[in-house]
Amino acid sequence: MYLQVHRYPPKWFTSIVTSNVPRELQYKFKNILDGKGDLADKFFELYNVASPGSTWNGNKTYEQRIVAASKKVGRDALGAKIFAKLSTLNSPVHFDFGSGDGTTALATSRVIRATKTYCSDVADYMLAENKEHCDFTIITATDDLKISDVDIVTASHVFHHLPSYELIQTRLNQIYSGLQKGGLLLIREHDIAITASNEIDARLKKYNQQVVLLMHLCYEVNEIPKGKSRDQFNAWFYGTNLCLMKKQELRRFAENAGFKFVADSIARPSDLSYYILFEKD
Repeated sequence: MYLQVHRYPPKWFTSIVTSNVPRELQYKFKNILDGKGDLADKFFELYNVASPGSTWNGNKTYEQRIVAASKKVGRDALGAKIFAKLSTLNSPVHFDFGSGDGTTALATSRVIRATKTYCSDVADYMLAENKEHCDFTIITATDDLKISDVDIVTASHVFHHLPSYELIQTRLNQIYSGLQKGGLLLIREHDIAITASNEIDARLKKYNQQVVLLMHLCYEVNEIPKGKSRDQFNAWFYGTNLCLMKKQELRRFAENAGFKFVADSIARPSDLSYYILFEKD
């Protein structure tokens, strides 16, 4: 499945792979995607030496984290049309769906000058200091997503982690119902369309889905709990599955829920990520 990507990896994979590896051991994994040997063996070795936790966030102050993350939701990242539309918001109430450690959600709140921020995820991944700046709620896959009196909902790299495309549609329906008239939905996602790969290595044009899957494995091997046996690790490694979509497919889900398309950005080369903005009429 990962053969072609393994053989011709984008150069930015190396920095992801070694993000939580002690400096003195990083040399062992710089060529982890060189196409030689068994990829699962290499990842299992990486798993056993990587330190869990988001070191790129955990080693910074709150202000440093927010300032750094704000660049991901600035005008250059969003595109002129999306940024202009967000600039029309007047002291909005902000709900972030799938907040992770909360840094991107709170950076977005700062950019849009939100007066209130609500965050949610399927478990508590929030950094303690981030919790001081939002209201956090756990919402599992079986819970209804109940929101009200919200002006904007954001979801950064969330929908492809949902367990089914049916739940993606359900969540979009629930978000539409909870938004006020004229409310906005800003989504950041990966585009697996072949046309989205023009900016990356030409040899990978047909393998966008595998690129994104392998990228997630590179990130998550540093984060999954320690203590897994090799059989348990293999089950995770080979069992990772994502509800990846082309941009047009996500747009269709949102429009089926009743949203009106506003604007989108071009997928960036590093991880095929783009922003897309919708409005509730």
